[in-house]
Amino acid sequence: MTQAKERPSERLWKADYIKVMTTNFLLYFAFYLLTPLLPLYLSEQFGATKDTIGIVLSGYTVAALLVRPFCGYVVDSFARKKVLMVCLTAFFVCFAGYIAAGTILMFAICRTLHGAPFGAVTVANSTCAIDVLPASRRNEGIGLYGLSNNFAMAIAPSVGIWLHDAVGSYMVLFWIALAVAGSSVVIAGTLKLPEKEITAFIGPSGCGKSTLLKSLNRMNDLVEGCKITGQVLLDGEDIYKGMDINVLRKRVGMVFQKPNPFPMSIYDNVAY
Repeated sequence: MTQAKERPSERLWKADYIKVMTTNFLLYFAFYLLTPLLPLYLSEQFGATKDTIGIVLSGYTVAALLVRPFCGYVVDSFARKKVLMVCLTAFFVCFAGYIAAGTILMFAICRTLHGAPFGAVTVANSTCAIDVLPASRRNEGIGLYGLSNNFAMAIAPSVGIWLHDAVGSYMVLFWIALAVAGSSVVIAGTLKLPEKEITAFIGPSGCGKSTLLKSLNRMNDLVEGCKITGQVLLDGEDIYKGMDINVLRKRVGMVFQKPNPFPMSIYDNVAY
């Protein structure tokens, strides 16, 4: 037996998917690069106590938690790439605040503000990953996408400690984190995301609008004597050649202006 050739529309490792994964890796890497060193920096640079260090660093998490409930609405309401770029740029700029902060109060403010774009960009970038994935491989793609931040979380703290031991300067680490975050902005800027679109069929009553729409999820199969020629492709697969009709109707639905039961049993009307 020969293995079926993968359809281009179902290919997982497309350029935009790789860019989204790389962006995710870089933003997590920039964040976790500093994580094990910030308590030492606050203690050595500002003489902060353990309690103060805990309060300063927790502001990041609190800000991220406050922002995330609203991120989904923002991503759905505005152009996703613009939202991603704004959040990534803000995430990048906040690293410069660490370099400029001359007092522990300024550092605490920068740290807290940094949590907001981080919370937003993780949601926006995940949504972009879903947008660039083929529907038939979305679960697989999201699972692999999650590995990018797990990988960053696994190696970035060790890399940060190694770099600090090698150069002996916290400022060098801040500049490196700034550069890594900047790289994520540059890569995200090259993404090509599908825009939100609505296709409308406009015509007089009886011209065949509903008939055409019903052909997209094979509801015309219920019409006795209906004849259909040509192809209707869903992710490269002809829905009239071997596709399970129940699977098709889970993916392609039809919403009517008012309740419209079909000439079948109550169960079939509800289930299918």
